[in-house]
Amino acid sequence: MAQTSGKAIASLILGIAAPILSWIPILGWLIGLVAPIVGLILGIRALKQISHDPKISGKGMAIAGIVLCSIMMLVILVLVVLIGIGALAYFGTLSPEKFLPPKA
Repeated sequence: MAQTSGKAIASLILGIAAPILSWIPILGWLIGLVAPIVGLILGIRALKQISHDPKISGKGMAIAGIVLCSIMMLVILVLVVLIGIGALAYFGTLSPEKFLPPKA
């Protein structure tokens, strides 16, 4: 029986836990930023380990961890862009008055 890769398991757990833990204020936001990066690295390393050693299994878990962590990183990127646009609009840099023609 093949032994399951611990890196693949950790990658899958981080991919599942990151969106859940990111809802906790302050500490969860940090976890939500760091966990997908670590999970992605672990998933890629697990896939390399599994491909080189036939005694180790867990390819599906590693792939699922990579996919979940990639989705979480994409969500974080979109949120950062939206928050940045909101901040620029709130502080007047993207104020609609700057884009309208002057009134005569």
